[in-house]
Order: sequence, then C-alpha cells, then structure tokens
Amino acid sequence: MGDPDDLRRRLYRPDATPEDLERYRAATPATEADTPAPPRAPAARRASILIAAALLAGCALAAAAIGTTTHPKTEPTATPRSATTTAPPGSTLAIPASDRAAFVRSLRAGRSIGLLPYFLGHPDARPAVIRTVSRADSEEHFGEGSAVIALDPSGAAAGGGRITLVLTVDRSVTAGLVLDHVDARSPQGETVKLDQDPVHADPGLPVVVSLEYQGEVPNIVRLTVPSGVHWDLVADFTD
Repeated sequence: MGDPDDLRRRLYRPDATPEDLERYRAATPATEADTPAPPRAPAARRASILIAAALLAGCALAAAAIGTTTHPKTEPTATPRSATTTAPPGSTLAIPASDRAAFVRSLRAGRSIGLLPYFLGHPDARPAVIRTVSRADSEEHFGEGSAVIALDPSGAAAGGGRITLVLTVDRSVTAGLVLDHVDARSPQGETVKLDQDPVHADPGLPVVVSLEYQGEVPNIVRLTVPSGVHWDLVADFTD
C-alpha cells in the first residue's frame, strides 16, 4: 500500500492525480474526523487533508511551476506586520443548494464537511485566488463555538506569502477572524496580529478571506462565533 509519508509527499508533485489522494487516504489510519463528535464539544478538531494534488495538477497543465525561495526568518517583534486583502472580505463560493445542505448536516453531526476533497472533485468551486499557484500547503479544522486554532504551516510559508481562509458554518452568523503569529521561543510568547473585519456567513455557504503577509507566518487563527455554532475552517498557505 505504501508508506503514508511517501504518499503524502507524492501529493506535492506537479504530476499528482486524484488517484494519489485516494492511495494516501487508504494508507492513513482513520482520524477523529471520521466519527461524529459529542454534542457541544467546545474544542476544535482538526481534519488535515492536503489539497496540493488538485492545485498542483492544475498548474502542471500550464507553464512550468515557479520556484519558491525560503527566506531566513527574522527575530519576532511585537510590531504588527502589514496585511493586504487579496479577495473581497466575506466573498462566497458558488456551491449548489444540495451540497450546502449536506455541509450543514455534516456540521450538525459533529463532522468536518471535507471541503478539501470537495475542491478536488469540484475544481470550479475553488477560491479563484488559489486556482493557479505553484505551491499549496492546506489543512482543515472543525469544531463548535469560538476557538483558538493552531495552524501547522510548512517551512515554505516562512518569510511571506498568502493565507486563504475558507469558513463554513451551520447557521447565519457574523464571525470574527484574527490571524496571529505566536513565537514559542519568546518567554512572553510574543504575538503579531493581522486583524480582519468580521465576516457574515450563511448556512453551508463557504466564506473566503485571503490575505498576503510579510515577515512571520501566521500560525494561529482566533475564531469568534456565538456559542453552539458548528464550523469548518480551511487554511491554505500559497506563494
């Protein structure tokens, strides 16, 4: 069947295919995302699935992928970094009503909606800002109520790039999103914040927020929603 790490690395190759993703799933043990969560569990649960196969496969049809250079990290400071919005705040994706209803059912059952594999099967539904990139490092989380979500970006995200967040909820809400960089090496755990205006989200309709960042890579998302709201969040680091 193959080593899961080898299969995961295969997803980053320009010639990756949907079959590579299926082989990776088959070789990966079932996770907490496969079973319903207990009701009103406040802690965020992570369902990490890579979308790199879908994004890189699309790039392979175009010109050769643009190489990226990892820049050395600078010492963190408490000075806010600049952030540029590259998609209208609160822009939504074109998702059919039947799929939106399925998303809501999954959320209320305490499960991830599986948006990353959904993008693989529905390429036109992907956020336009990540359709033609040469690098993608994606993860998916889900939970209930307000949460502090720890991200796990790869080394390629250091120094600068773009982070795209896709939020899906089970009811109409106004959600607060704050991106932080927290450096564990600092005795005070210094934080650099990238504030984002609150966004409105409707049931089952993914909302997209995309920011370019410079300096330290965001590794924390502070999500604020009313108690009892079930949510799913995709974080996608790109060049």
